[in-house]
Amino acid sequence: MQLLIVDDSPVFRKQLEFTTIKSGFSPILFESGIPLWDYLSQGISEELLILLDWEMPDLDGPTLCRKIRDRFPDHPIHIILVTGRDETQSLVEGLAAGADDYVTKPVNSDELEARFSVGIRNLALRRRIHELNEQRLIAERLVTVAQLASGAAHEINNPLAFIKSNLDLISQFAPQLIELLNQLEDPSSSLDSIKHYAKSKQLNYLAEDLEAMAVESLTGVSRVQSIVEGLLRFNAEQGLHNTLVNFSKLVTDVTADAHLSDIEPNLLIEGDAGQLTQLVLAIFENAQQAITQGGQVSVSLKRHQRELQLKIKDSGVGIPTTIKHRVFDPFFTTRAIGQGVGLGLSLALGIAKRHSGTITFHSSEGIGTTFLFACPVVNDAP
Repeated sequence: MQLLIVDDSPVFRKQLEFTTIKSGFSPILFESGIPLWDYLSQGISEELLILLDWEMPDLDGPTLCRKIRDRFPDHPIHIILVTGRDETQSLVEGLAAGADDYVTKPVNSDELEARFSVGIRNLALRRRIHELNEQRLIAERLVTVAQLASGAAHEINNPLAFIKSNLDLISQFAPQLIELLNQLEDPSSSLDSIKHYAKSKQLNYLAEDLEAMAVESLTGVSRVQSIVEGLLRFNAEQGLHNTLVNFSKLVTDVTADAHLSDIEPNLLIEGDAGQLTQLVLAIFENAQQAITQGGQVSVSLKRHQRELQLKIKDSGVGIPTTIKHRVFDPFFTTRAIGQGVGLGLSLALGIAKRHSGTITFHSSEGIGTTFLFACPVVNDAP
């Protein structure tokens, strides 16, 4: 845990340094808000206690609080505002800006130490919540893997069943087919005897069905291949490689074929660009496949308070009430064989959760469907 002290008064800054060293801290000092912001922007790797002056010439305390909360929404940071104000409205303003606590000037060392104890407990609680969330995510992944395994077993078993049936039939006729080929190569065999042999072994029935069995078996193999590729894609998307992503540009690129677009520019989020692309693509393709000729897909992306909201709306036939509860189930699809394995929306939901986001939808039969992806947004574009 690192303590950061920000105050534009050299005398008061030195006093705070002396007081906090006596409490066992090794503080890092900043003379104003901008140097602190530059320091934080280089990346944070540990829990932070920040003692932040309210009145500063460049960035005041409440403004800096808001920037920190927007830029690092999930990082364990406990902010204590140091202020000479004691009016209720000012304190409410500071807490609403993102401060966790406050202390008034002149600072009493015993009170400050008590405030630090509160901050340390708060950070410990956040650490425990983070650990529990990690355990929950692991449990959810195990459940998802179990669902995928069960779904994959069922989906793979169906095509394997008729592939096996076709191969069993061909293998039963294999000796007769080999004998027929031998007779064809034997100069002493007459055409009548060959025809008689083929008829006696019912090879004419096999000839009628052979092409159909081959097509059916190849279709089954393609189905199994698609399922395996989907499982491999799911496995590859479990890890996150987070960067600062311009989600507005990403959505614009992925949904270039949308009939109507309303994209707010330069909305940034912390996330894995590859996985977020897969999420948007899955929802957008689902909307495109839901419409018939003359239908439309519209896309809108807006900031709402501290989150972004992506809406993808189609004018398709809508989702029947009887299957709405299965929309995000792995391997659930209403499309024909060969047109998808039903993993797209399931993968998208998993990606959304890994980015602290949600996916919901509203659908009316005969009118269309709207999917909504929401997740925390980062305020400050570079």
